Amino acid sequence: MIGKNSGRCLLPCLAVLWSINAASAADNPFSARYRTALEAAGIHADRESLAAFLKLHHVGPDQEQLHAKLIKELGDDDFFVREAATAGLLQLATQAAGPIAAAVQSPDPEVRWRAEYILLETSKPRSDLLYAALVVIQSESIRGLAGPLLGAAPTCRSEYLHLALSRALEATVTPADIPLLVEAVRARDSVAPVAAFQALLTIREYDPTALAERLLTDPNDALRLSAAEWLLRTGSRPALEALGALLDSEDVATRNRSAQLLQGALKLSFKYSAYAEPDERTRQSAAVRQLIAEKLDGRPERDVPKFNGSDLGHVLLCSYKGDQLFELDGLGQRVNSLTLSGVADCQLLPEGRRLISQMQRMSVVELDGAGQELWKVDQLPGYPIRVRRLPNGNTTIVTIQGEILQYNVRKEKVWSSRFDGAVPRDVHHLPNGHLLLVLSRPGHILDLNDRREETWRSPAIEQMISACPTLDGTILIATLKEGGLVELDRNGKSRAFPGEFSRPQQIQQLRDGRFLVLDATGLHLLERTGKRLRTVVDAENLTRFDSADAVDSMLP
Repeated sequence: MIGKNSGRCLLPCLAVLWSINAASAADNPFSARYRTALEAAGIHADRESLAAFLKLHHVGPDQEQLHAKLIKELGDDDFFVREAATAGLLQLATQAAGPIAAAVQSPDPEVRWRAEYILLETSKPRSDLLYAALVVIQSESIRGLAGPLLGAAPTCRSEYLHLALSRALEATVTPADIPLLVEAVRARDSVAPVAAFQALLTIREYDPTALAERLLTDPNDALRLSAAEWLLRTGSRPALEALGALLDSEDVATRNRSAQLLQGALKLSFKYSAYAEPDERTRQSAAVRQLIAEKLDGRPERDVPKFNGSDLGHVLLCSYKGDQLFELDGLGQRVNSLTLSGVADCQLLPEGRRLISQMQRMSVVELDGAGQELWKVDQLPGYPIRVRRLPNGNTTIVTIQGEILQYNVRKEKVWSSRFDGAVPRDVHHLPNGHLLLVLSRPGHILDLNDRREETWRSPAIEQMISACPTLDGTILIATLKEGGLVELDRNGKSRAFPGEFSRPQQIQQLRDGRFLVLDATGLHLLERTGKRLRTVVDAENLTRFDSADAVDSMLP
């Protein structure tokens, strides 16, 4: 996301991919706000009131049949039947979130637009309250809510709700919940089993080894992945073999994470791309499994490679000067490259697709894994320095002339807003539908609502280069002033972030809490505390790159 400044190219920068996660009460400055939001909706921050609220999200067989009936009636020939079904689903949107979301993909256009309308009308308030409840449960460690949380799990399909559910469940469980959690691991939905297994891992009185070993053959790929990742900590031949099998998973995130874990455990780089065409990916995964077999051949169990969780995952780097994209594995080895002219920013999308801004061409293009064009908007009113794809398919574009635009899948401009005299650097989509806009000039960070109205503005930050929201609800800012990082909360309080950096350019928090910091000496991986773990790419290699988009294992 870098352009030219007075005829010279700036250092590379990291594109931040952010997802919210519940934080501890001491670290999360928004905990009181979430409690206030719940109180305003008549939900008290105690076990009884929260349990009652969570039970509104529970779905049983009878409700499932009703939801299916109403979804079908959205496409009925009778207008009044369609209207009645729409009204019914508006009332039941909390419970029917999954079926409504699926209906957006219906081949019937009537069903599609009605489902989209229902989601638009209900999703933000519902998700905001549910998320607030999950944060308060986790922040205040409210016990006795394991059952209500697990019952609400099927409605926590979005990434940030899924993560917040897991954190809340870990905070509420006690040894008395072990039987309930073990039973939930066998649930048929895609969210509860993984959340329950992760919660079991936090209970000291429970040894998950036997359960994890059984889960290595579970049909739920996400659950197999979680079990294998845990077993790798002590060294497990079956876990390595399970990860080799998961390289052929239907889910791209599972394939990505499995490859990352294998590279971290085996300390090897190998040719494998989760986004390759199926036939090529099958050949690559077979070669990796052969490599695993060779590494394990003749080794006693005590010598099976272990993995301590320090893996970074793949990093996508854009070279504005070199007209190329580079993909590096968790060991910093190049596994993919693509030649493009004037690429300024990029985002990795499902199925190996890339969203790319080509600044000098004043265009944004989406390419498939083979580099073929799938979607493009050109003749933009400015040079696109930043581009992000939303879950609804819309694309947000920020130009260096101070304009933010959003286009839909039909390449139609949905809206645009100008910030005259400002120089944007970063933009982040928040779970509540707001935008966090980072302006290096005049040095402010803005929180904009869905009408692009300013709801919050940071104090002026001198020589600000980049900023990203953190999992704790604060904002981490890179400045050129004394080469430091500053952590800022929404009340305007700031503190120096630990660590020494030479002209930091970009920062990103990964979903496990660690940070990537890009400065003049290289790309560095840090603990949440600021302790430097390692240098991923040194300055000599970084001179080719003008943007870096770090992709962690949780991304779709």
